[in-house]
Amino acid sequence: MRYGVYGAVAMTAEASERWISLGTESAASAADRWVFEHHENRIMTWTSSPDLLQRLIRKGHGFGVLPLFVGDSDLELARRDEAIAELDHPLFIGANDDDRKRPEVRIVLDRIANLLRAHQDLFAGGDAPAARRASAEAS
Repeated sequence: MRYGVYGAVAMTAEASERWISLGTESAASAADRWVFEHHENRIMTWTSSPDLLQRLIRKGHGFGVLPLFVGDSDLELARRDEAIAELDHPLFIGANDDDRKRPEVRIVLDRIANLLRAHQDLFAGGDAPAARRASAEAS
């Protein structure tokens, strides 16, 4: 899984100085904490909801950190730079040892693993989003 900094495609110069962050009480991962650990003095909006974070970024209220598969898939967002390498991490599927052997649970686990495998380029921020960003910047 990879993460990047995103802003609205039509962001104003004023908004380009602002950041949006998940609140410290709801930040469970390094990606959730990245903005307030690196740009705390420029945070203008705090939220406890990842969904609201994306909507605020999309509306041009400032920059924020999103998973690449979320930000690169949103046509109203543009990735600011390359992925933030320090936030890269593998994805794991966790299951109770007894339950994972049940046929119906095994089917679900296998399907989730196949879905993640089939879309691994999307989670890693493949080349197609970069081409879309480049064409958006040229416009």
